[in-house]
Amino acid sequence: MTSEERAWMAGLFEGEGCFTMRRNHTLRMEIAMTDRDVVERFAKLAGVGNVNSLDKRVHQRKEQWRWSISGEKAIALALELRPWLGTRRGARVDEILAAREAHVLEATRLRVCPTCGKEFRPTWNKVSLRKVFCSKACAWPQEKHTAYKREWREGRRKQGLTVT
Repeated sequence: MTSEERAWMAGLFEGEGCFTMRRNHTLRMEIAMTDRDVVERFAKLAGVGNVNSLDKRVHQRKEQWRWSISGEKAIALALELRPWLGTRRGARVDEILAAREAHVLEATRLRVCPTCGKEFRPTWNKVSLRKVFCSKACAWPQEKHTAYKREWREGRRKQGLTVT
């Protein structure tokens, strides 16, 4: 992609696009407008994302087209367009990326496993914040697993069901 194409994309995004942060702290980029050819050109130059038609809410209005992308590809494209964005949109990108970085740091902070006492650092994914134990073995100790299976078998027998 040439410098002129990046500048065109940034200009279009300034006028018709928006940056948002989703609940799972991923960046989302979106452009919505009635000119399908312009939206498709943006998508082609970006090389990522999807172009979809939005439902017509009122029968007199033109059909609207939307290009959107989220996740790591959106971050890469936002950083590529960042030098050409205006002050307000550039600040919004910086704000979202800083919030995401803080979230990732919190999600992957050093923790202590309550079962074995070992320190561990979870890898980054959608459930990192909820990770409490260092491994599946610590999360589900063998004694609890055996007791659960025993209770389950007894319950099945009481119901008159076959247990293998």
